[in-house]
Amino acid sequence: MKTLIKLFLALFLSCPVIHPIRVLAQENTAKVYILRKQTIGTPIKPDISVNNISVGQLPNKKYIECTVPAGNIEVSVHFSASENSEKYINFRADAGKTYYIKTSVDASNSFNFNMNQSMNMNQTSMLNVNLSRLMDSEGEKLLKKCKQELFADITDYVSSDMPAYANQTDNPAPQNINAPGNVNNANIAEVVTKSDVDVNIPETDTQNKNTFVLIIANEDYSFVDNVQYALHDGQVFREYCIKTLGIPERQIWLYKNASLGIISSGVNKMVQAMNIFNDAKAIIYYCGHGIPDEKSGDAYIVPVDGTGTDITSCYSLNKLYQTIGSANPSNVTYFMDACFTGANRDGSMLVAARGVAREPKKEIIKGNSIVFSAASGDETAMPFKDKGHGLFTYFLLKKLQESKGNVTYGELSEYLNENVKREAFLTNEKPQNPVVATSENLSKSWKNIKFK
Repeated sequence: MKTLIKLFLALFLSCPVIHPIRVLAQENTAKVYILRKQTIGTPIKPDISVNNISVGQLPNKKYIECTVPAGNIEVSVHFSASENSEKYINFRADAGKTYYIKTSVDASNSFNFNMNQSMNMNQTSMLNVNLSRLMDSEGEKLLKKCKQELFADITDYVSSDMPAYANQTDNPAPQNINAPGNVNNANIAEVVTKSDVDVNIPETDTQNKNTFVLIIANEDYSFVDNVQYALHDGQVFREYCIKTLGIPERQIWLYKNASLGIISSGVNKMVQAMNIFNDAKAIIYYCGHGIPDEKSGDAYIVPVDGTGTDITSCYSLNKLYQTIGSANPSNVTYFMDACFTGANRDGSMLVAARGVAREPKKEIIKGNSIVFSAASGDETAMPFKDKGHGLFTYFLLKKLQESKGNVTYGELSEYLNENVKREAFLTNEKPQNPVVATSENLSKSWKNIKFK
């Protein structure tokens, strides 16, 4: 019997100790969004801290997303050069809940701020700084108009001597940021969300020297709602073009938040490349807003300086197809992570006056062209929030990752159709069916085409 007891104690003492805070930090957390609505005359960026942990600076029309331990939460905003500007808000966060904090930073009427000069931080007493809790519906509405700036997982920095947070007591112990296992404040703001397709990007030794790529990623709009993750989509697609498809970096043009003039310039540059190089191929990738002409039904790309009410401020999709096709490329492939129904990625209408989404007229595709579209009919091209990408773009990148770029267009089409349709139903509970359209020249052969 003594031998059995000794054996039991030996086994018990040899077992690894599961850290109670780490387990609870994963299972007992809440979400906090700190938002800043657009204001005029205050280009300065306030410093935001959550539970005494710096999570970065907050520009206009941006938000910081934080995963926090359930319990008492303190959000503070301040300017590093002035203690007088510091403001706090305290609340109790329940596990599984989401909380919205609005930050307002406005120059007072007595403060004469020159936009062309740097701000004298000693005069921050003339700034109006406020924090306020928003109702869920109000917070969600404001969040849609802001772009994500940073993501921080505050639970990663909970000290081992802080059971108060996990137990949701009213007076949590103060946190020692420099305690063992924690990280320095300066590094916390660098914590960002990474999707599985953002890392381990396959690399090839093959040089795809005859292919040119035009990427237009429109996220920050002046007159309509922003497009969540569009810049991220464009940037990561560019990485795959370079590393996985072997396209020379100088043959890839990425235009971020492109105006109408910049879009026209990018298209013209692609036309020049097709005319100069023999047997050249083109890839056109667009993510952003699209809208139909209410009268004709023609589809238009919406530049960041465009509106949904003036179609002349937008770029015709038919013009894009015709202009690139007229350059006679060996083939041109379009990836359009946008719908042209007049709806946002979240399904709301781009223009408030439009009550329902409208199916755009099908464009005439000429030359040797293939168009992969994120959605069909009057559907919406939706986001994949867990992955930080558009739903269509995520699975496009995923297939390139899995196949290392060695995939036919037929295989890619089947993969996109199956996975986007399935995930749209499970995640967004809405239909989204990617569709492929081709010119007559490639109607029978497009499925056998490869990237390289």
